[in-house]
Amino acid sequence: MVSAGVAGTVDSVIVVAAEGMAIWSLEARHSSLLRTLCGRGSWSREELENLCAGLGLLRRGALDAMNKAALDAVDEPAYGGDERLVMNAEVVKACLAQSRICS
Repeated sequence: MVSAGVAGTVDSVIVVAAEGMAIWSLEARHSSLLRTLCGRGSWSREELENLCAGLGLLRRGALDAMNKAALDAVDEPAYGGDERLVMNAEVVKACLAQSRICS
């Protein structure tokens, strides 16, 4: 379970992100997840599972969709890492440039 402080932050980021437009070829829920993930440099597997569950997404499929969209858009994978998901700085910059609500 994510700690209460982290969960509150994550929940509020999801609400803001859910109001934004789609990023690249992603559908709304995947765009929301990407915006949320852009809000921090890295995420634990447990945090990622909770984020995906909150959006009704399966973690592996969501990560695959984000990676494909990022590769198509900026020729870079969206993330790296095994135990911790580490966001690719180039993808974060591109997300910020397109959506202007990642923070």
